[in-house]
Amino acid sequence: ILIGLLDLRSSPVTLILTLITSAYYALYYWLVRAGHGVPATYACVVVLVVLLAFGIHNGGGFLTAISSLYFLLLVAVGLVLDDPRALDVTLILCVLSYGALAFVELAFVRPPVFAALYQTTNRLAVGSSVIGMLVTLAGVWRLMRANVQVIHRATGELELARSAAEQRAHENATLADQLQANNAPLRYTEARLSAI
Repeated sequence: ILIGLLDLRSSPVTLILTLITSAYYALYYWLVRAGHGVPATYACVVVLVVLLAFGIHNGGGFLTAISSLYFLLLVAVGLVLDDPRALDVTLILCVLSYGALAFVELAFVRPPVFAALYQTTNRLAVGSSVIGMLVTLAGVWRLMRANVQVIHRATGELELARSAAEQRAHENATLADQLQANNAPLRYTEARLSAI
């Protein structure tokens, strides 16, 4: 909110975006505390993709480095939700948001900052920027998806090892009980022989 207040003179959009984000995070916190963490996080991803589009437009447009915030969103989803499908959905949302932002900025509304950058007729420069961003998004998605799959595989192997260890411990306890039961007659016989 402080950033939005500091930037209020040049752009009230920043304050509006920070207020919406703060309100949603309060709602998100309440939903997580109520036990709806995963659906709330999916809704958070949708809200963040929309807010990122507005923020990127307000901060300089799709051709600037601020578009890398989409990468951070992919990494955050991979770390928080730990689900390959969540990464797939997030990638689709990011690509749609970035594509829509690029279309709107090139066809209709130039960003308030660096507007001269968007008056170019050099399609190669714009196309290479867009393709570079999409390829990088796909690369980050693939990297995070591979990490999630490796973590799932390692967790599965650990669970199998734990259950196997528990099974062995149960079998050992059963063998110990059988040994104790088999030793009882021997001890009785030993006690009788010692008494003689």
